[in-house]
Amino acid sequence: MPWIKQSECIGCGACINVCPVNAIYIKNNKAFINQEKCIHCGKCLTICPFEAIQHNCKNPDLKKAIHHNENKK
Repeated sequence: MPWIKQSECIGCGACINVCPVNAIYIKNNKAFINQEKCIHCGKCLTICPFEAIQHNCKNPDLKKAIHHNENKK
């Protein structure tokens, strides 16, 4: 499941714009993920310019699928 490192998040909203189920919201200038709505698609992980979104997934295939390289792609 994805989670946001609050110390890294600046509330830019990039993750909100890519979330297909509107599971991300801003509160006090920080992004939060509603885990009940989240479908674990990984789009927020790939778009975050500050690498604030992490995924504590135990499935190695999913980890590879949502990982981004040094160019954030």
